[in-house]
Amino acid sequence: MLKKITLTLFIMSVALVAQALAQAAAQTEIKPEKQAAIKELIALINVDNKAEEMVKIFDRQMSETRVAIINSILDDRTDLSEAERKALRDSISVRSEEYAKRFRERLMQKLNYDEMINEISILIYDKYFTLEEIKDLVAFYKTPTGQKTLKTMTPLMADTMQMMSERLLPKIPIILDELQKEEKADIEREVNARKPRAKKPVSK
Repeated sequence: MLKKITLTLFIMSVALVAQALAQAAAQTEIKPEKQAAIKELIALINVDNKAEEMVKIFDRQMSETRVAIINSILDDRTDLSEAERKALRDSISVRSEEYAKRFRERLMQKLNYDEMINEISILIYDKYFTLEEIKDLVAFYKTPTGQKTLKTMTPLMADTMQMMSERLLPKIPIILDELQKEEKADIEREVNARKPRAKKPVSK
């Protein structure tokens, strides 16, 4: 199950990148002046915000999600003792972390993150910003406030995702339980509609 979740997220990411590249390819060629301005902007942004850092943030969130899923599944198993639950939790967590580690290592071998981010950023910035707007961004990021924004961008995003996880993860088991009960009720209604229960004879 956990492998399927990780694989699904990866496939979704690849699909989004492919879609962005396909849309950008349909656009007119980027003019040299604008391309140079975008590259300058990307160079400024990437000084203290490497793509690998973003991958690490994503990986930490994935790890926390895996733990939450494992705990949710095991906590629902009333047929397990506390010792059995702990042993399974430890065993599954180790296997899950090993798989995640292999996935990260394999991904790092296959992709050049900085090159990929640069290529995608040029296409995306060209799509959403004019040359003058890109020049404005370059000018801003060269200011002290702009430099501080760049330096705090990664930890700011990490803190944001951490706080979101702290608020969202406890709600996941509750939502899943509600959905399971609703689905069970829907199935029972459908079964009863197709084959009503036989009425009990009235005792005299």
